[in-house]
Amino acid sequence: MKFLHTADLHLGNSFPSEDPQRRSRYRRLRFQALEDISSAAVAHGVDYLFLVGDIFEEQKISHREVVEVMERLNRLPVKVFLLLGNHDYGLFDTLEAIKGKVHLFGPQSSVYVDHGRRVMIFGESWSRHSYGKEKLIDPSVFLEGYTKILLHHGTWGGRGYFPLDPATFSGVFDYIALGHIHKGEELQSHVVMCGTPEILSFDEVGDFGYILGEGEGAITTRRISRSSLQVERVSLHSPEELEELEQSPHLLYDIHYDGVPSDYLRSLIQGNFPDSRVKFLPKSRFNYRELYGRHRDDVVGAFIRKVRAMEGSEEYLEQLMDVGLSALMGGRDD
Repeated sequence: MKFLHTADLHLGNSFPSEDPQRRSRYRRLRFQALEDISSAAVAHGVDYLFLVGDIFEEQKISHREVVEVMERLNRLPVKVFLLLGNHDYGLFDTLEAIKGKVHLFGPQSSVYVDHGRRVMIFGESWSRHSYGKEKLIDPSVFLEGYTKILLHHGTWGGRGYFPLDPATFSGVFDYIALGHIHKGEELQSHVVMCGTPEILSFDEVGDFGYILGEGEGAITTRRISRSSLQVERVSLHSPEELEELEQSPHLLYDIHYDGVPSDYLRSLIQGNFPDSRVKFLPKSRFNYRELYGRHRDDVVGAFIRKVRAMEGSEEYLEQLMDVGLSALMGGRDD
């Protein structure tokens, strides 16, 4: 028995961009991810394709696109299992009407039994009641000698996003296929958060892809990398260092620049690395901790306390602190 496990495609959404053409390209990459994963499922000869929630971005995908996706899934020579997460559960009625051969899990826990392969596949789509809901399972329905797999969109432990209690679910299933968190991770043996196969934000740094699994009872898995876009975090100290960065339509930089904010530098970065993000981290000539220790009871100390209590970006507060202390200290730094 072989399967492919993926989730969090968010079809219809896009990596952020102010440019409409690039935003449209990023949006198409998510549909291409589903095409690639569907082709991989066929190429690897899997028996099951598990789509574990947030496959669609309900507010950003058209009805026509939903229909086209379901038609593509129905053409696959693979049994497809779909459950809905917190970003797409509102599409349940639409999908129920057009699901075809796709096995769509409803908002109540249910099980699909493949007697030929001796496999039981459990799942439950989100509903508006799922946030904070305690997931339960009835072991009395388990069939002896069958491989037991749970598909679930939610967290492993914690509270809020339809969590599974590790004390209840550890060791109960041969494999738990999770979706929801975009960074993939094996949370414990045979409990896998697959992660998104296509990144959506600058917070998503590292390896992204999908999971291939196989076995009867004893499941083995491996992660396959595939994200078209990648974010790389870099620290720069001079404009000249920009020349050393690779330019690629698939690479986005999260730049931390150790220097004074500059509109020229911002435009230079956006011109050469569109949609990359830059954060300026200017070095202050003031040592705030030592300065506050010496001026705790005077106007300088009061100013430092006031700025620390303010809300705003780190860059803005750093500049405000420097300008204010320069005025209060009259050019001195002690």
